[in-house]
Amino acid sequence: MMKSIMNNNFEKFIENIAKTEKNLDLLYFDSENLIDDLKNKIININFDEKDKILTKYENLLINVTHEIVGEIGFFRQSIVGINNFLHFRVKYNNFSDEALGKIIDNELTIIEKKELFKENSAKEIVNEIKKIKQEWKKIFKYASYKRVKENQRLDEL
Repeated sequence: MMKSIMNNNFEKFIENIAKTEKNLDLLYFDSENLIDDLKNKIININFDEKDKILTKYENLLINVTHEIVGEIGFFRQSIVGINNFLHFRVKYNNFSDEALGKIIDNELTIIEKKELFKENSAKEIVNEIKKIKQEWKKIFKYASYKRVKENQRLDEL
């Protein structure tokens, strides 16, 4: 998982989501016991819909526990990713979205570098680009700017 940029309130919020995931995971194991107990209690009782009802019951218990855990985990990761992206964009708000994408994804021409960093020397330009890329890598590993935006569905905005 990516390193997250969090303040205390955000960190507590994410921790609470993770606790919810863990509790639902525990409920999933409880639901397996619940299903087994119910099957043992009605094993000798015969009625036409018994197997269909048990299957429906088991599916509902799995959905409310195991399936929801997966969804919550996916949403938690998206929340952290968007939080990180937003903090990064705020920090580098003097660059357009297009310019940051080109900086991070190595698509800047020499002319574009000079335009973006007008007052800077060539050495300062190189250092500033390096700093931006290092910070990006620290947060998002080797993912491209374009890929992060696509994964977070920020390119649809």
